[in-house]
Amino acid sequence: MNSVIKGAGYILAHVPEMVIHNGTTQTTERIVNPNSEYLKQLGSHLRSYEDCVSYWPNQVYIGNATPEELAEVEFPYYDKKKEDACRYGQFGEIMPEDEFLLL
Repeated sequence: MNSVIKGAGYILAHVPEMVIHNGTTQTTERIVNPNSEYLKQLGSHLRSYEDCVSYWPNQVYIGNATPEELAEVEFPYYDKKKEDACRYGQFGEIMPEDEFLLL
């Protein structure tokens, strides 16, 4: 039997529930200080899937923009959305949590 790799690609998985329930900082904080302000406000600081898709560095990672284009975007990037952002790129995709959990 000869194995052949016919393709490969990247994925960025947007998994906010994993951050909330399995992140090292969050797990430790739940043990040390279960009623902390950090844990109470955590959900409001996570990005939506749409924000994740339109984030310039993510679009560069999956091949929908070049590093040169990113260099023209004023830093910091978090408040600058790529207008024609798409979840699929030539190098991979940005996968939503529900699809990632089905893998």
